[in-house]
Amino acid sequence: KFSEQGLHLAREIQHLPAEAANYYYRAVVCQQKGEWSRVVEDCRAGLDIAKRVRDPFRVYALTCLLGYGLFRLGEARRGIDTLQEGIRLAEQLGTKYLLAWAFSWLSDSYLVQRDFDAALESASRAQSLVVSGSDYYGESLAARCYGEALCQKDASRLAEAEEHIQRAIRLQQETGMRPQLGRSYVGYGRLLRVKGEVEKATEFLDRARTLFQELDMQWHLKRLAEVFG
Repeated sequence: KFSEQGLHLAREIQHLPAEAANYYYRAVVCQQKGEWSRVVEDCRAGLDIAKRVRDPFRVYALTCLLGYGLFRLGEARRGIDTLQEGIRLAEQLGTKYLLAWAFSWLSDSYLVQRDFDAALESASRAQSLVVSGSDYYGESLAARCYGEALCQKDASRLAEAEEHIQRAIRLQQETGMRPQLGRSYVGYGRLLRVKGEVEKATEFLDRARTLFQELDMQWHLKRLAEVFG
């Protein structure tokens, strides 16, 4: 709602930097819902403007999110390359702001490809970039990605992986990050299945399903059904 209003206002007053920023904000919202075509569309629109007005920070942020959107649309190699390009832009700028998000998206992408070493390394980078209490979204995202990557890479470290995912869940519950909470419930359900706690795993997967239904997260509902039935 607010990103739509911001975009409308930016167009009305013909403020191009604000328009590029609001394309990014709307893309972030679409990313949480799994509306990947809209993510890519908005990122490309925002990038076109950000490059014209020479806003390097916005170019970096939009490039990272574009990469994640492309990956989720099935363009795996192009998506990861674009994400990595965005991370390089951040390093050239010398900024760490929002960089934990980018490394978490990269970790998510590697997890899908079952490249657990790369997923864990990316999640570790994400965790190193967040200062506790300064970016709850990035902090919880990094914790969940690290826990999921560790769970799938090393079954002997399940207790450690569980601590990270539980930390993500606590942060998301405390701050009302319901879309990401649903994602963390899925990750926790997967971990509990690995531990052999099938009944408890089902409980958390059901919680995720309920949240996805309430928030109209259709892509996530479909993916949940495909993976867990």
